[in-house]
Amino acid sequence: MMVLQLLWVHWMVPETRGVPLEEIQKGLGIRDESRTRFSAGSAGKSACA
Repeated sequence: MMVLQLLWVHWMVPETRGVPLEEIQKGLGIRDESRTRFSAGSAGKSACA
């Protein structure tokens, strides 16, 4: 069973060595939350205030 799992991972899981995180997120359809969390007008202000 482990051999089948190893073969599945080898063929189905993409290689990500040397690929920037932003490119991986783009390929998976994940947007960058750190850039959209605060608007430009709230820069430097506390999120809890």
